Amino acid sequence: MRYFLTLIFILATTSVWAKNLRLEKAENVRILVRDILEVEKNLPKGTLLFVDDEIQPENHDFRNSQGKIERSSNGFYPHVIIKSIPESADWTEERIRALNAKDLWITATLVPEQTDGKFPAVSLGTITNDYTNTFEANGKPKLSWSPYFQTRFPGHLNETVTNQSEAEITKWTKIFAELQKAGERTVETSTEYLYMNRADAMEASIAYEQKGEVQSYGAWTIAVQASAVRHGFPNVPCAEFMSELLKQAYKRAGYDVFEDFNLADDTYLGWDTTSAVVKLADSLYNAGWIPWELVTYKVPTGAIMAHFRATTPGHVYMAAGFDGRLIVDNGSPGGRKLFHTTDKILRMMYLGGVFFLPPGIVPEKWE
Repeated sequence: MRYFLTLIFILATTSVWAKNLRLEKAENVRILVRDILEVEKNLPKGTLLFVDDEIQPENHDFRNSQGKIERSSNGFYPHVIIKSIPESADWTEERIRALNAKDLWITATLVPEQTDGKFPAVSLGTITNDYTNTFEANGKPKLSWSPYFQTRFPGHLNETVTNQSEAEITKWTKIFAELQKAGERTVETSTEYLYMNRADAMEASIAYEQKGEVQSYGAWTIAVQASAVRHGFPNVPCAEFMSELLKQAYKRAGYDVFEDFNLADDTYLGWDTTSAVVKLADSLYNAGWIPWELVTYKVPTGAIMAHFRATTPGHVYMAAGFDGRLIVDNGSPGGRKLFHTTDKILRMMYLGGVFFLPPGIVPEKWE
């Protein structure tokens, strides 16, 4: 039995040829029923799916295998098309066609099967009305939590650090440059910063916890498909992803992350502590990183951003361009256009409150 392809249907219903996703294990495809994603079918390992490159993940509640309603910060891709089912599976062309006639959804934690090794550059498009409900068109938020941040981050909020040694200036400049290389999405960016083989990522996750080994690349796979899965929070790995990006930036820049983030200072970057948004924000602050208020300052690419008041439950993500209107997070490693995101999801996950930068890196003010 051959693979069953539905290419004619795909080309008729999508505008560009984009993501091919090969399932590394069996996964559920879902349909949206009264704003809850319900399981429709379980697709076998090896199934090949198609998702249009213009489609962004959406964050609806879903029903888990125990029948309970959960939320995922990873989100789900809508409008998924089944391209093929492995020949060992008992599927007919008619069954595939019938399933493709439905609006199928699947987890956004899938990696394109084939890539040229680059995330494509994202251009600034039309700013939607949903976006301007809570942000100015230039990216400045319309909401502020200044009194709260002044209490939570006393003394160092919006602080311009001076009197740094030449070595300190070099250190923070190099580390931030590495964060920017991993986060930039307005130009083509190498996928190696985020993707690696899943089996290798599992080994890397364990090696960090047991031996303190930090990797140079593959941050998304290590955090989202390895550490978060191993420790039971696969649906909410946002802070784990930012922690991994941070560790790897130190490594590539040639510095020891444990000098700034360690158990002695209660700043250690680990799944059992900083996988919580509030603890990651506190660890960054206590390690000397500076929180800047988005309502006052433009966020540069590579900064670690926090939703709302940087509390848990919440969300953290990385600025990827256009003064924070483009971001990278656990559900959108290739970049998410906040200016094309619905009002509901913006309010749930992306109302920027503060962003963190290494000491001495000073952002511009909004005009």
